[in-house]
Amino acid sequence: MPANDTALLIAMEVGDIEDCRICVKAMTSQNVNYQSKTRNSALHSAVELNLVEIAGMLLKAGADMMTKPSLSNNVNQHEIPLWMAFKMGESRVEMQLLFLETIAAQQQEEMYANAMAVKEIAKILHMTMLCSTPFVFSKAMELFPNMKQTDMHGLTPLMYTLRQVSLYEQNSKKYTKRMQNVLEIVEAYPFMMWERYCCSNVGKGQKTVCKKEGSTALGMMLFETLVSRGVANEMMMRELLRIEKVHDSVRQVLAENSIPPVGNVSHMFVYNEREALKTKTIDRNAAAITFFTKTLIPSYFSLMAKPLHVSMQMAFHPRLGGDFVDNFGIRRICRLKTLNPDLVKQIFETFVLSIRDDASKFRNLLL
Repeated sequence: MPANDTALLIAMEVGDIEDCRICVKAMTSQNVNYQSKTRNSALHSAVELNLVEIAGMLLKAGADMMTKPSLSNNVNQHEIPLWMAFKMGESRVEMQLLFLETIAAQQQEEMYANAMAVKEIAKILHMTMLCSTPFVFSKAMELFPNMKQTDMHGLTPLMYTLRQVSLYEQNSKKYTKRMQNVLEIVEAYPFMMWERYCCSNVGKGQKTVCKKEGSTALGMMLFETLVSRGVANEMMMRELLRIEKVHDSVRQVLAENSIPPVGNVSHMFVYNEREALKTKTIDRNAAAITFFTKTLIPSYFSLMAKPLHVSMQMAFHPRLGGDFVDNFGIRRICRLKTLNPDLVKQIFETFVLSIRDDASKFRNLLL
């Protein structure tokens, strides 16, 4: 197998499909998951090189996408091929679809029915929403209609994604793109926006990550994760100011005593580099918080409140709007019909944007 493995890796690197086919055909179910000196299985390499056809051949030969490298390297980082494909993002959409379809077709077989595989498969909806496209997420929902919607911490895919991105992501292009995908997904699955956090869904022995029972995904992000990120950023800023004061004091003492700072040059260089990095992190965190609070949340909240806007517009419908008689025979007057559609739209937009200016008004609604 090592010889075949080496030949296969070489064939994959040069893109020789025919040689790859010959090498895979020579493999058996016992050695198809062999790990090379780089601690990659052949399937890891296929994901890395984005060779979907080769990955399909390997899966048919019995390759296990749940194989975890015995040692990590810069590529696999202890990742199983399944999550390696997802964490490489939208550049691996075809690979992701191949893996999802394979799991769905073989879920009852031993390879995907063992405890370790079941645990990983349970993360599919969460990882798909976080890392992939709306199309792949819709496909996952179609392939796994009976999959439990909460993870071991009681988080839905939407809660998990908003939490991970709003709390940790610093790359503006990444969090902007991921939130665009989220908005597209929740527009297709609006029920997700109103799902509530339930502590009873938290696995035994697992940490409860949300402070408020009954919180929506938006409430969790608005009143917990963004607050935590803001507090952490303020602490970092205070620490930076403290160190700067100490630094200035040391330089002043050295200057007053005519002590040349020769021995401190390398230390000061490292210090300056570290503080420059910390300043950049603070700026990125501040930009991320601004994006979420000023840009994302109003757009997201407008989708949550869309049924309200629709019901307001119905008042102008020639058959659905107007006055009506209730179940007790009492005539009710629709006051909304006294407004014109443009004014209703303005009222709705003002309502939606008010969450940007004072989110506390919506605490009881979202938590």
